[in-house]
Amino acid sequence: MQLSAQKIKRCREQKGWSQEVLAKATGLSLRTIQRIEADKRASAESVLAIASALEVMPNQLQSADDEIQVNWTRRMIMTGAIAIAALLATLISLFNLVSDVSHYLDLPTLMFMSGFTALFSLLSFGTSGFKKVMTGLKYLFAREVIGGESARLLGKLYGQQITYLYASAVVLLLIGLIAVIKDIATDPATSNLLYLLDNILPVLILPFLYAVVINEAILRPLKHKLELHSG
Repeated sequence: MQLSAQKIKRCREQKGWSQEVLAKATGLSLRTIQRIEADKRASAESVLAIASALEVMPNQLQSADDEIQVNWTRRMIMTGAIAIAALLATLISLFNLVSDVSHYLDLPTLMFMSGFTALFSLLSFGTSGFKKVMTGLKYLFAREVIGGESARLLGKLYGQQITYLYASAVVLLLIGLIAVIKDIATDPATSNLLYLLDNILPVLILPFLYAVVINEAILRPLKHKLELHSG
């Protein structure tokens, strides 16, 4: 975990403690305390010991600009991959029970929603923010994320992604409604209820299905995980 040397030193000096006294209070060696204040990094156990001795919460010692950290293990990655695979299999099975899976696949709609979301992300966050959003998807496979302000900021970015995806679905709905109105005005045959149900309604609803699946199965859980472990 990345810490703030200034915060540790300030808390230590408020108690009138030297590094030697802090070492004795925590049960850590003097060299460990010196290394932590110099490198600004420590294990979770060391952080808990220091926080307990200084009578503060562990996140109060954490650096505000630290990088997100994850203790990656093969088991964590496999568990995340299996969970996502199980989710996809469940959705595909559910879709297949109702109708053929191909009825739910529409490449132009997916491309539009992806492009719309990416464009507004670039406009809102810039290139660096958009890169963080794309690379941050890997944290979906982590059981625990430690990141302080960085994790909190990334969680907010994913919150905006959720909004943009739902917004893209609304834009597609409005475009589709305009097209339907124009078709009905120019060709009365298209006002037939069966025609509308078969050709128009699925196109209008499908973007919302994509938005719900992506947002509620991927982005929102990832957002909650980042915010939960942001300290």
